[in-house]
Amino acid sequence: VVTCPPRTQRLVHSEAYLRYIENLKPDNQFISDWPKQLKASMNTVSNTNNGNNSSRTLPSNW
Repeated sequence: VVTCPPRTQRLVHSEAYLRYIENLKPDNQFISDWPKQLKASMNTVSNTNNGNNSSRTLPSNW
């Protein structure tokens, strides 16, 4: 069983690291929710460029 560090030590860890530790479970096969991420579809993924496929949204160094 994995436990979180004591409260005084937790202050030096980042929030992401704390979430990682808190979500560790012996029965989990993966750290993240791979089945959920692999089921991405147009309905579950946000459209960040509102249908505009312009190259202007890419960084200039690409």
